[in-house]
Amino acid sequence: MTYFNQMPLQRAIFQVLGGDTTLAGMVSGVYDRPMQGTAFPYITFGAWEGQDWSSMTGAGVAFSVLLQVWSREGGHKQAALVMERLHGLLHEASPVLEAGNL
Repeated sequence: MTYFNQMPLQRAIFQVLGGDTTLAGMVSGVYDRPMQGTAFPYITFGAWEGQDWSSMTGAGVAFSVLLQVWSREGGHKQAALVMERLHGLLHEASPVLEAGNL
C-alpha cells in the first residue's frame, strides 16, 4: 500500500454508506464518478487531502475527503437531509480497512 493511498478508506466508506437502507432510499447511489444520466439526488467523492501524521513510533496519515450531495430539488432541504444522514453514518463509524487501520 502506498503511504498516501486513500483507496482502502474510500472502499470502507463505500461499504458503510452502501449498507444503509435509509440512505439508499434517499439517493440513487454513491459514486466516485457518476455516469451521464445518473438519477438525482446522488453522492460523489470529491477532493481528497492527506497530511503526514507520522510519529517517531510509526507512519501515519490524516485524510480529509469531500463528499458532495447533488440534488435538483429547489432549496437546500433535500441535500441537507442527506448530509445529516452521512454525518450520522460516518461520524462514529469504525470501518474495517483492507490495508492499514483507523
